[in-house]
Amino acid sequence: AEENVTRLLAYEPQVFVVCAYGQILRQNVLDAVLTIVVHPSLVPRWRGAAPVERALMAGETELGVTTLRMTAGVDEGPIGATRRVHVPADADAGDAYELLAPAAVDGVVATLEAVDDGDVEWREQVGEPTFAHKIGPDDRRIDQSRPAKAIVDQIRALAPHIGAVTELLGRRTLLWRAALGVGPMPDPRGGRLGLPAGDGWVEVLELQQEGRNRMAAAEFLRGAGRALARP
Repeated sequence: AEENVTRLLAYEPQVFVVCAYGQILRQNVLDAVLTIVVHPSLVPRWRGAAPVERALMAGETELGVTTLRMTAGVDEGPIGATRRVHVPADADAGDAYELLAPAAVDGVVATLEAVDDGDVEWREQVGEPTFAHKIGPDDRRIDQSRPAKAIVDQIRALAPHIGAVTELLGRRTLLWRAALGVGPMPDPRGGRLGLPAGDGWVEVLELQQEGRNRMAAAEFLRGAGRALARP
């Protein structure tokens, strides 16, 4: 609201730091106050709302955090600092955010110190941008015709806060943890749950059926999932 902007500017701030805000400040604010955005990607790659999730869905392991000077375009401003972070190939989005957090702090502190010293160097973004659009229903739905690795990456990218969606025994089911299937797909009577994929199979490790708690696949197969093991 305009009154909130007026109240903020009345303090005569030198810098605003914005993280996970999801909006562009009004131009009169950007003209008056240096505004630094903390963005969890290596821009211009993955500009937008869901950079961590999109990077993991793409199977990437080299993620990062960038501090930008906010401009009128979403994540289009010049770069103050970049920090690269290696994320393990089996990490989910929660793990990735935890690994990125210290890098974000380090990048913000370095940028603010450079601003305070008067020697910050804002660098224009270089390269073709990619966009991390907001996660929608189609992004959550598992397509079993896709490669097994793509499905595993989808599941971990949407955990532990969104959830990839499939159907088991006629009930909407969220998949929270999975691994790439190795060898022949297991018989569920052995306590392991396999999901067919386009080029193999995915081992489901943790799931949640609608109206129920999260549980390990083995626990599911001892309960409602016993129907999957019937001849």
